[in-house]
Amino acid sequence: MPRVGISYSYAGAHGVSDSEAKAIVVATTGFAPQAKKCYAGLRRKGVIVATTFPSGEEIFAVDWPSSGSDLTAPPVIGVKHLMPAKARILMMLTLTRITTLSDIQKIVDSY
Repeated sequence: MPRVGISYSYAGAHGVSDSEAKAIVVATTGFAPQAKKCYAGLRRKGVIVATTFPSGEEIFAVDWPSSGSDLTAPPVIGVKHLMPAKARILMMLTLTRITTLSDIQKIVDSY
C-alpha cells in the first residue's frame, strides 16, 4: 500500500509526521501562515496533501490555493466528511489505482 501519513495542524505545530509519505492527510480547522508554507512546499515536491476536519464533520471548505505562495503548488484535496484515519485509508486505497489530483478528489467526494 502507498505510504500515507496523518498530521494535525494546530498553533505551534511543526509540520508533517511522516516526511517519506506519498500523501499526507492533515486534520485542521485552517492552516496558519507557517503551516501553509510547509504544506505548499510538500505539494511542490509531489506529496499529495489532503485536509479534513478533526471530527470528520463537514464544517468548512478549504479554498486552495489562496495566497501567492500557493499558486505554484498543486491544489489540496478537500476531504469534507471523513475522520482523518478513514481519510488516510481511502487515500491509501485510491493511490493504488489513481494518481491525478482531480480523479483523487472525485473519489474522495464520492465516499
